[in-house]
Amino acid sequence: LSAVAMVAMAIFALLIMTSVPMYGQFMANTQIRTATESMLSGARLAQTEAVKRNGTVEFVLNPAVGWTVNDISDPNAPVAVMSSLFVAGAKQTTITAANALTRVTFNGLGRIFPKNPTDNTNPLAQVDVTTSTNVNGPRNLRVVIGTAYGIKACDPALANTDPAGCP
Repeated sequence: LSAVAMVAMAIFALLIMTSVPMYGQFMANTQIRTATESMLSGARLAQTEAVKRNGTVEFVLNPAVGWTVNDISDPNAPVAVMSSLFVAGAKQTTITAANALTRVTFNGLGRIFPKNPTDNTNPLAQVDVTTSTNVNGPRNLRVVIGTAYGIKACDPALANTDPAGCP
């Protein structure tokens, strides 16, 4: 190989080595965002379905697998409305529900029950989404569900006075 080709290959190798960490961070952030958006959609769907059906609808999170929305208006015959798996675009995320709570239930007005009718637990209020990969500086996100601020995604690294920060 000529000297020009060797220099070109060295520059190409250097560019590849510097871009790999950025690509890993980009992929981790994309999966964190995908899992967060999926849970937001599921929780909002549960609230919307409760209003639409004028019934009791719950959002149930399984941090290892995904989420499910169930119409539990008739406790003897619950109806699965929709479910989603995290392997569909977010398989390298770590989902951590605060206080190990996994369920939030909405009434026909779209309001959160103070205790979930299915198991008498407190409602799910916070879920942290991080990456299970070893990358520098991922942008971790949080899903919050509450009566004061609704259902939203936020950045726990930002101050709570920042619109993108967590309450």
